[in-house]
Amino acid sequence: MKKFLGGINLSWKKLIIFAIFAGLYTGVMAMIPIAKDTSFADITISFEVWIMFGILIIMNSKSPKESCLNGICRI
Repeated sequence: MKKFLGGINLSWKKLIIFAIFAGLYTGVMAMIPIAKDTSFADITISFEVWIMFGILIIMNSKSPKESCLNGICRI
């Protein structure tokens, strides 16, 4: 699991860009009628993807303090 989710150099700049991209993708998938009732729109109705994003942030943080600050930035 560490090999799959860890090992990414997660800087603040990358985290902020990722957060903006994830928010935009979620918003677009919620608004496009063609994506309704498809797997593309699942990010708008289920929380499993967001838990995966949180685990990705935790696994790639250098310390528990940084992990907490990164998680707060993501919310």
